Amino acid sequence: MNKLISFLLLLCISSNLSAQDFSIEKNHGIKERGKEKIKAIYIAFITQELNLNEQESEKFWPIHNQYDVELKEVHQKDINELEKEESALAVRKKYAVKFSKIIGTDRTYLFYKKDKEFRDKLIDKVRERRMKKNRENKPFNDKFENHP
Repeated sequence: MNKLISFLLLLCISSNLSAQDFSIEKNHGIKERGKEKIKAIYIAFITQELNLNEQESEKFWPIHNQYDVELKEVHQKDINELEKEESALAVRKKYAVKFSKIIGTDRTYLFYKKDKEFRDKLIDKVRERRMKKNRENKPFNDKFENHP
Protein backbone atom coordinates (compact mmCIF):
# COMPACT_ATOMS: atom_id res chain seq x y z
CA MET A 1 0.00 0.00 0.00
CA ASN A 2 2.79 2.43 0.91
CA LYS A 3 4.54 1.67 -2.38
CA LEU A 4 1.32 2.43 -4.27
CA ILE A 5 0.84 5.73 -2.46
CA SER A 6 4.50 6.64 -3.00
CA PHE A 7 4.21 5.80 -6.68
CA LEU A 8 1.03 7.85 -7.06
CA LEU A 9 2.62 10.78 -5.24
CA LEU A 10 5.69 10.60 -7.45
CA LEU A 11 3.51 10.39 -10.54
CA CYS A 12 1.52 13.46 -9.51
CA ILE A 13 4.60 15.44 -8.61
CA SER A 14 6.36 14.41 -11.80
CA SER A 15 3.48 15.45 -14.00
CA ASN A 16 3.17 18.68 -12.05
CA LEU A 17 6.85 19.60 -12.16
CA SER A 18 7.68 18.53 -15.70
CA ALA A 19 5.69 21.30 -17.35
CA GLN A 20 8.32 24.02 -17.14
CA ASP A 21 8.50 24.65 -20.90
CA PHE A 22 4.86 25.70 -21.14
CA SER A 23 3.58 29.25 -21.01
CA ILE A 24 2.51 30.74 -17.69
CA GLU A 25 -1.18 30.07 -18.36
CA LYS A 26 -0.61 26.46 -19.33
CA ASN A 27 1.81 25.96 -16.45
CA HIS A 28 -0.77 27.32 -14.01
CA GLY A 29 -3.34 24.84 -15.35
CA ILE A 30 -0.88 21.98 -14.99
CA LYS A 31 -0.06 23.02 -11.43
CA GLU A 32 -3.76 23.13 -10.59
CA ARG A 33 -4.27 19.64 -12.04
CA GLY A 34 -1.27 18.43 -10.04
CA LYS A 35 -2.73 19.93 -6.87
CA GLU A 36 -6.05 18.26 -7.60
CA LYS A 37 -4.33 14.89 -8.07
CA ILE A 38 -2.40 15.28 -4.83
CA LYS A 39 -5.60 16.26 -3.01
CA ALA A 40 -7.38 13.18 -4.37
CA ILE A 41 -4.53 10.94 -3.25
CA TYR A 42 -4.53 12.66 0.14
CA ILE A 43 -8.26 12.09 0.58
CA ALA A 44 -7.92 8.43 -0.38
CA PHE A 45 -4.93 8.00 1.94
CA ILE A 46 -6.58 9.62 4.97
CA THR A 47 -9.89 7.86 4.33
CA GLN A 48 -8.14 4.50 4.20
CA GLU A 49 -5.78 5.11 7.13
CA LEU A 50 -8.63 6.29 9.38
CA ASN A 51 -10.93 3.59 8.03
CA LEU A 52 -13.67 6.15 7.48
CA ASN A 53 -17.04 4.78 6.48
CA GLU A 54 -19.35 6.67 4.13
CA GLN A 55 -21.27 8.48 6.88
CA GLU A 56 -18.08 9.51 8.67
CA SER A 57 -16.55 10.73 5.40
CA GLU A 58 -19.61 12.85 4.64
CA LYS A 59 -19.19 14.60 7.99
CA PHE A 60 -15.38 14.57 8.24
CA TRP A 61 -14.32 16.08 4.89
CA PRO A 62 -16.38 19.29 5.02
CA ILE A 63 -14.95 19.97 8.52
CA HIS A 64 -11.48 19.08 7.24
CA ASN A 65 -11.87 21.55 4.38
CA GLN A 66 -12.67 24.32 6.89
CA TYR A 67 -9.65 23.22 8.94
CA ASP A 68 -7.44 23.35 5.86
CA VAL A 69 -8.64 26.88 4.97
CA GLU A 70 -7.96 28.14 8.48
CA LEU A 71 -4.47 26.61 8.54
CA LYS A 72 -3.63 28.18 5.18
CA GLU A 73 -4.81 31.55 6.46
CA VAL A 74 -2.50 31.21 9.47
CA HIS A 75 0.48 30.39 7.27
CA GLN A 76 -0.21 33.36 5.00
CA LYS A 77 -0.30 35.87 7.85
CA ASP A 78 2.54 38.35 8.06
CA ILE A 79 3.57 37.43 11.61
CA ASN A 80 6.71 35.92 13.12
CA GLU A 81 7.28 32.18 13.02
CA LEU A 82 6.50 31.60 16.70
CA GLU A 83 3.13 33.34 16.38
CA LYS A 84 2.37 31.25 13.28
CA GLU A 85 3.13 28.04 15.17
CA GLU A 86 0.98 29.13 18.10
CA SER A 87 -1.89 30.09 15.79
CA ALA A 88 -1.61 26.81 13.88
CA LEU A 89 -1.65 24.86 17.15
CA ALA A 90 -4.77 26.74 18.23
CA VAL A 91 -6.46 25.77 14.94
CA ARG A 92 -5.41 22.13 15.39
CA LYS A 93 -6.78 22.06 18.93
CA LYS A 94 -10.03 23.70 17.84
CA TYR A 95 -10.55 21.13 15.09
CA ALA A 96 -9.44 18.20 17.26
CA VAL A 97 -12.64 18.73 19.23
CA LYS A 98 -14.72 18.81 16.03
CA PHE A 99 -12.99 15.77 14.52
CA SER A 100 -13.38 13.82 17.78
CA LYS A 101 -17.15 14.26 17.66
CA ILE A 102 -17.16 12.59 14.25
CA ILE A 103 -14.43 9.93 14.42
CA GLY A 104 -13.50 9.70 18.11
CA THR A 105 -10.38 10.73 19.96
CA ASP A 106 -8.12 7.86 18.90
CA ARG A 107 -8.74 8.33 15.19
CA THR A 108 -8.42 12.11 15.59
CA TYR A 109 -4.90 11.62 16.97
CA LEU A 110 -4.26 9.13 14.18
CA PHE A 111 -5.47 11.73 11.66
CA TYR A 112 -2.91 14.27 12.83
CA LYS A 113 -0.18 11.63 12.68
CA LYS A 114 -1.13 10.44 9.18
CA ASP A 115 -1.62 14.01 7.93
CA LYS A 116 1.95 14.83 8.97
CA GLU A 117 3.22 11.57 7.48
CA PHE A 118 1.58 12.35 4.13
CA ARG A 119 2.92 15.91 4.03
CA ASP A 120 6.42 14.76 4.98
CA LYS A 121 6.40 12.13 2.21
CA LEU A 122 5.19 14.73 -0.27
CA ILE A 123 7.99 17.12 0.71
CA ASP A 124 10.53 14.29 0.44
CA LYS A 125 9.32 13.43 -3.07
CA VAL A 126 9.57 17.07 -4.16
CA ARG A 127 13.11 17.29 -2.73
CA GLU A 128 14.11 14.05 -4.47
CA ARG A 129 12.74 15.36 -7.74
CA ARG A 130 14.64 18.64 -7.41
CA MET A 131 17.87 16.90 -6.44
CA LYS A 132 17.55 14.54 -9.39
CA LYS A 133 16.94 17.46 -11.72
CA ASN A 134 19.95 19.32 -10.31
CA ARG A 135 22.17 16.23 -10.74
CA GLU A 136 21.03 15.82 -14.33
CA ASN A 137 21.77 19.46 -15.15
CA LYS A 138 25.08 19.68 -13.27
CA PRO A 139 27.36 17.76 -15.71
CA PHE A 140 26.21 19.97 -18.56
CA ASN A 141 26.86 23.14 -16.57
CA ASP A 142 30.30 21.93 -15.37
CA LYS A 143 31.50 21.57 -18.95
CA PHE A 144 30.95 25.26 -19.58
CA GLU A 145 31.93 26.62 -16.16
CA ASN A 146 35.40 25.04 -16.17
CA HIS A 147 36.47 26.33 -19.58
CA PRO A 148 37.35 29.93 -20.40
